[in-house]
Amino acid sequence: MKQLKHLGLHIETEILQKSQYIAKYHGRRGSGQIHYMLRMLIEDFEREHGEITKDDLKSVGIIK
Repeated sequence: MKQLKHLGLHIETEILQKSQYIAKYHGRRGSGQIHYMLRMLIEDFEREHGEITKDDLKSVGIIK
């Protein structure tokens, strides 16, 4: 099982509400919708720039 992390997020009310609407439209919870959007963002980025490796994460101080 993958390890899950908690992420606190400050977000404008309108963006949150519209995200919740989209989530309900697709049968997801709000957190599931945000998770889905982040996965799509990563896929799009990696398609354009190549896979993000552990070395990449280390180079910007995200992991040790």
